[in-house]
Amino acid sequence: MVLALAVPWLLTDRPGEDARPPRRARETLRDSRVLRLMFVYFAIQIGVYGVTFWLPALVGRIDGLGDVGIGPVSALPWVCALLGVPFLPWVSDRSGDRRGPLRLALVLTVVGLLGGVLLPPVPAIAALCVAAFGFLGARPVFWAVPPTILSGVHMAGTIALISGFGNLGGFLGRYPMGVAESATGSGATGLYAIAAIVAAGVCAATTLRWAGAPTTPSREERTTDDTHRALRR
Repeated sequence: MVLALAVPWLLTDRPGEDARPPRRARETLRDSRVLRLMFVYFAIQIGVYGVTFWLPALVGRIDGLGDVGIGPVSALPWVCALLGVPFLPWVSDRSGDRRGPLRLALVLTVVGLLGGVLLPPVPAIAALCVAAFGFLGARPVFWAVPPTILSGVHMAGTIALISGFGNLGGFLGRYPMGVAESATGSGATGLYAIAAIVAAGVCAATTLRWAGAPTTPSREERTTDDTHRALRR
């Protein structure tokens, strides 16, 4: 009761009244964890464009594929991508591990992108299905990571910074393919470059440290929660 009366007088009412100095953007950019998160999300986004821009070229190389067949074949990677969205987060939640599923998703993206270049057209499309499964499944797993290693009132600004820089991958991802197509007549070189960037994202995710606490509550935690609910009744 005494604390309840003191709260309105002791707690800060508005962010502008906080006596602590604000964390500036340059301080955030000095945090190696934030920089690595920015790059990992950049790698995920640029991998999306590797599949998006390379897929039409692969579909066009398949002999005997008429206009009716182009649409379903082009949709296959995105169907596989939709399967990765619930599966990889489910694996992450069940294991309580964020780094492993995220790294797996990025590795699948790299392998799929390289397979899209090195394999014949039909197996190459299957490889791009693997890549799409990886990069789209990586997104929900990735966004579960920042709250586990960052804290404080500046979390929202930091996440916005990560998202803003990562989305540059969507803007810059088109250029490797276009430059390679203009210089060599094939976008394969550009796809190699995109695969290398995603591979660097794997390294960044591997060296990033965060608390790997299980997201599934333990038996003791569930028992305590059940006891509290019973007492409230």
